[in-house]
Amino acid sequence: MAGWVDDQQHLLYKAYFSQGATQAENDAHLARENAKYKITVKDPDFFAGAAKP
Repeated sequence: MAGWVDDQQHLLYKAYFSQGATQAENDAHLARENAKYKITVKDPDFFAGAAKP
């Protein structure tokens, strides 16, 4: 069952990211989706002060 679910998800992933007419359009679509979940660190030293006594 787990193998079937993996195959189904892979098929749907490929179908979703193959909507464009060209490879460049597909790459742009993937980049837009990746940008939705990009994490930006605003203060990288936020916990640095907590570790020091």
